[in-house]
Amino acid sequence: MRLAELRIKICTLAFEGGCIHRHEKRYMRRVLVKEVRNAQTGLMEQRFRIVRNSPVRLSLRDHRKEVVRPEARAAQLALAFLRGRPYAELEAKCHPVSIGEFHAHWKRVHKNVVEFGDPGIKPETLELWRKGLVNSVAEPKAA
Repeated sequence: MRLAELRIKICTLAFEGGCIHRHEKRYMRRVLVKEVRNAQTGLMEQRFRIVRNSPVRLSLRDHRKEVVRPEARAAQLALAFLRGRPYAELEAKCHPVSIGEFHAHWKRVHKNVVEFGDPGIKPETLELWRKGLVNSVAEPKAA
């Protein structure tokens, strides 16, 4: 198993999310709304508002939220599975999934488990782990 490489992937995804967030702030801009005379000083003051809908900023935000965030979550879940941590311990709110349904993010988790762990792991094993029926990669839960 290549857990060190998976941990490095998690760190780089975390850094990428923060880096994208910092770059998003560059594309927020102030726009002059109006000039108002201050009643106390008699001087003209400018009123601004922040514009957050720059196409570049929206593209960066979408990439951070729709690509990087789910990939980071899938890597974290794969690492927990390979270490043998129970899913219920990992996430306070275990997300219910209807029987037979295997969401796209669980496919990403499976891809990471196969890439960085045991290539023989089946998606059904991940589903059993999510339901709490398997403790770790190799052992079924003691009855």
